[in-house]
Amino acid sequence: LHPACPPHGCIAWATFHHLSPFCLLAPGQKLPRARAEMPINYSKFDHIEDSDDEKPDPRAEEAAECRRELAEQLKARLAGGNAAEGQGTALGQSEGREVAAAEEAQPAHQQDRFAHSEADVSSVAKESLKQALSKTHGIKLSGGFLSVVAVDKVEGEATKAQIRGENRYIFDLSFNLKVAFKWMGANFDAGMQRAEALVSVVDFASETTLESAGNALVVGLRWTDAEALQGGRRAEVEEAIGARGWPPPKGSLMAQVVEVLRSWSKKLPEYIKEGQKQERQAKSEMRQEPEEQ
Repeated sequence: LHPACPPHGCIAWATFHHLSPFCLLAPGQKLPRARAEMPINYSKFDHIEDSDDEKPDPRAEEAAECRRELAEQLKARLAGGNAAEGQGTALGQSEGREVAAAEEAQPAHQQDRFAHSEADVSSVAKESLKQALSKTHGIKLSGGFLSVVAVDKVEGEATKAQIRGENRYIFDLSFNLKVAFKWMGANFDAGMQRAEALVSVVDFASETTLESAGNALVVGLRWTDAEALQGGRRAEVEEAIGARGWPPPKGSLMAQVVEVLRSWSKKLPEYIKEGQKQERQAKSEMRQEPEEQ
């Protein structure tokens, strides 16, 4: 033994003093032979589940797949929107160029939205209206005949306006109608009987409505000679005239007047065109007369 070892030898004592346990062996004594190491079989631990093992979470995988699909849809939508926007921009630019070209092709007075011109056509409008009203059809009534016998005091103004090359006709007129009812007397000696009334019409304008009471004509009736009308016959004739309300009843004399006014309004551009043509011819003839002299 080592001289420093205690007489009985102690591995613990040797370890405490940092000595090798070989110092405890007697001279010539050998350590016992170690048992041969056996290989470890780890397969018997395969069925044991370790809580630390990382397993895939099905919910996490499903959420990731959903995010990928949304991302692909968003990319496709953005790509389609950009293409449509580009196409819409191209179409808008093409239409804008077409409109600009069309406006440039128009005359100067049509390109300017503030271009405006007016011509007084009152004389032509009043004369043509007077002639049209004088041709109003009469109506038969209880053994007699009711008709317009004269047109008087056609007054007012009419204008032909041209706005951006488009003609518009504006008028505000009034007139009087002399109405007569003629019938045969009760006996031969009485002969032909006659009663007269005056129908005044005002506010016949380009915006007047002839078919309804809204913005309608203002009509008045006044008898000038009704001595021969007796009993209920006067009321019957007044109803046949149709000047006590608006619109007038069908079959009345004022209903015939409405048809004349409607037709005249539609033909007004033709009347004005013909009237202006006649005025130009008259002026041309007046200029030629001094030259001939």
